[in-house]
Amino acid sequence: MAEIARTSKIHFKNLEDADENMRIEEMKALRFSPLKTFVLVPILGICSGLIFLLFLYWYESLQAKFFYDQVTEIEDATHILVTGASKL
Repeated sequence: MAEIARTSKIHFKNLEDADENMRIEEMKALRFSPLKTFVLVPILGICSGLIFLLFLYWYESLQAKFFYDQVTEIEDATHILVTGASKL
């Protein structure tokens, strides 16, 4: 049976299809944050000896946290972050 989920006013439906190996767990509405991108990230990168920038490159969750602000209305969003998991 398909499930309907609600996250930050974004509604989505996971379909039960035998050919699909992935299912959506969460969708987040995000807005680009120039302050985080152009001030906070470079300062943290320099202070950590560029190690922070490697972790930022490897992990999408860190990218979402340090480049975007989460918004509650879909109209305010510039990006949608979709996270999923394997059904296997």
